Amino acid sequence: MPETTAVLQHLTLTSGDLRPSPRSEVADDIVAMLRPIVRAGGGVLRDLRITLSAPPPWLGGVEYDLGWSEDPTAPDVRGVLCWSPAEHAAWWGAARALTAWLRLAAPAEPPTTPWLAVAIQPTALSRTPDQLAMLGDAERCVAWAILEETIR
Repeated sequence: MPETTAVLQHLTLTSGDLRPSPRSEVADDIVAMLRPIVRAGGGVLRDLRITLSAPPPWLGGVEYDLGWSEDPTAPDVRGVLCWSPAEHAAWWGAARALTAWLRLAAPAEPPTTPWLAVAIQPTALSRTPDQLAMLGDAERCVAWAILEETIR
């Protein structure tokens, strides 16, 4: 399991951008608000719908969706978070599948764990610039809330 001092490697599959995201970038109060949603397997925070593929306990990773649509099947962002080197390959396969519809070539190898790979979805095109800017932050905040749930 990850330590809270770990740095999350945040990869945007649709652009190829990779950036380190230390826990210090995420406010404690936001993570505290997200933890009950994470434990429940999903919910809404500040009008943003968060849907996890499975409630805890997770096996080394989890998929999740974020978006402002009331339709949980139409997210603005889809993501895969992996923290287990042992489950690395399986979760990387799930991450690569996120961009299959775009026919993008994801990197052959994932970043080191823990990592978050996200793919912006077509519904994001209808969002405001402020909503789009919030997505990147929300991706990391949800990821850190999940990571902290795994080390409790």
